[in-house]
Amino acid sequence: MEAPPEVPAALVSALVHAEVAVLRPFGSGNALVARAAERVLVQRRGLDATGVAVPEVGHRAVGPAAYVGALAGYAQGSADGVALWLRHATAAYVAGAAEGTRIADAVLAGRLS
Repeated sequence: MEAPPEVPAALVSALVHAEVAVLRPFGSGNALVARAAERVLVQRRGLDATGVAVPEVGHRAVGPAAYVGALAGYAQGSADGVALWLRHATAAYVAGAAEGTRIADAVLAGRLS
């Protein structure tokens, strides 16, 4: 099932990430699959149509304890827990966009090839 187009891309991406990470449908690699699905949705739903953003950088920037803690809050199912995860995920998108900009600027300046 796909979310209707009027549902914000950040919301859909964050919820898919959390659901895969929390439900752990695979034997291993659930967090990796969750982050990959999130990145695909961020691009596919137009939040980052160019695919330049690196939301994983934002998740990593706050440290593993904050990432796991935000997912644990989501798993509780309370409004506060879900809100904690959504704040974490949207901050990751902002940090990921900044990292994507940094990389693109470096490529344009000839510092990366």
